Amino acid sequence: MLRDLKLKTVYSSDIDDLLIDFYIPAMRESVRYDRAVGFFSIRMLSLAAEGVAALIHRNGSMRLIIGDALSEEESLAIKNGYSLRDDAHYLKSLGEKLNSTLDTISDDLVFNRLETLSWLIAADRLDIKLALRRVGMFHDKMGVLYDEDGDSIVFHGSANETPYALLPEYNFESIDVFSNWSKEQNLYYTPHRSKFERMWKNAWPNTYLIDFPDVTINKILNIRRENKPPDINLEIAIYKKYLNSRYDNPAESNLPAIPEELEGRPFSIFLHQKKALQCWDAADFNGVLEHATGAGKTLTAVYGATKLLHTTGRMFLVIAAPYQNLADQWGDVARVFGWHTIPCYRSSDIWKEELENTIIRFTRRVVNFACCIVVNKTMRSSAFMDLIKEIPEKELMFVGDECHHLGSENLNKSLPQNARYRLGLSATPDHSYNPSSTSRITEYFGPKVHEYSLRDAIDEGVLTPYEYEIVHCELVDDEIEECLEISKDIRRRYASDERDMVPTDSLTMSLLSKRARIFAHAQQKMEKLRLKLDHISPEPLTLFYCGDGSVEGDEMEPSLRHVESVSRVLSEFDWRTSIFTAEESLEERRQILNHFRSQIIHGISAIRCLDEGIDVPSCRTAFFLASSRNRRQFIQRRGRILRRAPGKETAKIVDFVVFLPRGSSSTYDIEQGIARAELERICEFARLATNVGDIYSQIKDLLDYYDLADEFVDGLISS
Repeated sequence: MLRDLKLKTVYSSDIDDLLIDFYIPAMRESVRYDRAVGFFSIRMLSLAAEGVAALIHRNGSMRLIIGDALSEEESLAIKNGYSLRDDAHYLKSLGEKLNSTLDTISDDLVFNRLETLSWLIAADRLDIKLALRRVGMFHDKMGVLYDEDGDSIVFHGSANETPYALLPEYNFESIDVFSNWSKEQNLYYTPHRSKFERMWKNAWPNTYLIDFPDVTINKILNIRRENKPPDINLEIAIYKKYLNSRYDNPAESNLPAIPEELEGRPFSIFLHQKKALQCWDAADFNGVLEHATGAGKTLTAVYGATKLLHTTGRMFLVIAAPYQNLADQWGDVARVFGWHTIPCYRSSDIWKEELENTIIRFTRRVVNFACCIVVNKTMRSSAFMDLIKEIPEKELMFVGDECHHLGSENLNKSLPQNARYRLGLSATPDHSYNPSSTSRITEYFGPKVHEYSLRDAIDEGVLTPYEYEIVHCELVDDEIEECLEISKDIRRRYASDERDMVPTDSLTMSLLSKRARIFAHAQQKMEKLRLKLDHISPEPLTLFYCGDGSVEGDEMEPSLRHVESVSRVLSEFDWRTSIFTAEESLEERRQILNHFRSQIIHGISAIRCLDEGIDVPSCRTAFFLASSRNRRQFIQRRGRILRRAPGKETAKIVDFVVFLPRGSSSTYDIEQGIARAELERICEFARLATNVGDIYSQIKDLLDYYDLADEFVDGLISS
């Protein structure tokens, strides 16, 4: 409840985060929200999604008075919402949305803002009025929040309902907060609350409120936005579909279609995507696409499935992804093409009945298309496998995202054998260390039918060019001693050269993991990180990849997780960051990604969870503080930051590399083996970087000393 929040009486953006410290927590506890502002932006629905979603979920409502023009898309969405208030068919289907989970509502607020604005109004959860003044403009900035217990607060100050007002990077703003349960504050609380009620009833001198259904409002909005170009984005494509369908049952409407626009531009796919689908077609619609991370594999697959559906007339599409975050992203893309998707993850109680009913309707030819999205763990369950077996073979298409996971024996057995059309997607489908896994992938999906490398993607402008910086670190005495002992133990177990080892027994793998942790958590990394941060200001849209083990702390805290240690160092230099690991709930991770994209925080400290598929295209810089020597992992990580985004011209990778200090001839072989592993990653990253020559100059001495020039120099020079 509101009185449990320990609210301050004054919030100031120089010391407080208005959005995180006040706005979202107060919204979470409320069932009614009244707001009067000069300026409003629909983007606030995204920034405050977790608070607005909680208010909606508890059957709450909002009233909004605004003084300035909206964008054309915002006003259209508002008017359309009002027009649907009397649409019985729409309101019936709308009830399902309002009964959705908190996660679903929050996602809609973030990704489908225009659509959500319309259905909030249609459901009578939101009312908006435009305020006119006889002279000048309406410029008040106050709000009232009410909770279920009858408590309420008023806030008043300089902040509008826009990102520039509430995000700490922009305007300097402040608000005062007054509660109805404090006698001292009632002198301030009551006048503000009464003022809003009088304004809403059009009983305030020299201010006139117009309802949005009023036709007069069109002329006013056109005049006000005359010099303000509309902010067009992905929501327009979704919104246009919404206008056409009015939430008709997706399974009974026309077939999914290629969108006319995407992200404000006429929709088209890239040449490499067209060629890939042509190759897949030529292979009888079976095969694997090896496309660089960020090259648009998801869009390629959904586009290809939609085009194939238009040819066959009937299709049941099953998409498998390794993680829920990836599955959610597939759902977002599929919906743009008009696919109604069934999310088959979380509890089977949520999806099993819908999937079963949909399969029955499909097999009885009541509907001609359907789509479900499943995570790999659920795909292995009998609840899912038994249902999918019922789909006719000639009409089933299976897409395996990050299909290199599907080479494991257990997962491979769960793949739908009745799928006529099969498409595997991965940036790294081959398992050089496990040929049998590669063989299983090929046996199921078919051969690799198209390749599109990172070099191709950068050269053709599909991905962003990048600069590569290495930060040279060395192990200290204790680490050196432990590393050498472990390396000698490994050598004793294998007489072969380290580069030819393929660890098979648990003891050897344990030794290798233990040695890898020494390098991942090398003490010098924290020292070098501090030096690096001391010369730069906090920069939004930055990722910090951390190790998944512990590091030594001080005497009071003997050990800290590496990610926590990195976060503390960042905090010392005034970086606002969030930790992103498997331990955070799905809702928490969504909030973190939303805060990252919206630049509420500067960066994310991550462990593995961002290695595959999770979209963070706005990311500009990545610090690799614990790089894996697994080639697949560091290639995936590099791909995370090379995705294109508005205003993003280049990206940067800062790689903390670790070597043993040059020692005696007795340890040379061990040093060389360790140097080889680090230099392999350095050269892989450097060969496509814009500053490849500078990197070569920095590592030339190491290549010569460890006699590794022949292995790596040709790849760098040819770049």
